[in-house]
Amino acid sequence: MIYASTIGRPWILPPNFDPASGYPGRNDGYPYVCLLGYSTARSLAAFSIYAQKDPAGPWAAAGRRLIEGYKKVIIQEDENAYVYNTWTAPDKPVVKPEQPFGEHIYLAGSQAWIAQYLAMYDRANNVPETARLAEKMMNYNMFVVEYNEPGGRFKFGGPGVGAGGCKANARISTPTR
Repeated sequence: MIYASTIGRPWILPPNFDPASGYPGRNDGYPYVCLLGYSTARSLAAFSIYAQKDPAGPWAAAGRRLIEGYKKVIIQEDENAYVYNTWTAPDKPVVKPEQPFGEHIYLAGSQAWIAQYLAMYDRANNVPETARLAEKMMNYNMFVVEYNEPGGRFKFGGPGVGAGGCKANARISTPTR
């Protein structure tokens, strides 16, 4: 996985555990953390591009190691898969959560980035098992969590969550000229 040091970076984590982001707080004592989606997932695409441009370089091996890291933090159940948490740290135990993502269902959406880059990794490197894992993750988002409503709108994301936390009848006003 790709970890960021929290040492000397008080801004990298909130002061305490933040259930709306899934991130631990500074007080939890993790010297390194890895956000599983976003930049870590996007690194798969970067490694693939660099491996194509520099076949003798370390990039292909780095991509394979990152895939192996993801396999360790993704829980697979039949046709579904999900990350055990939205972040991890070195030696943090992978424990199957009782209720993945809790009441903050929008966090399931963050694993869509992981699925996207797993599929892209397969396309660039011909590793079908990564596309299959991506499919299972999206099965979980679409059919188990039903992250999107039938009409395509995002479901309410949970307490205190940005756009997903807006009231259903709220209107967005547009300025008139």
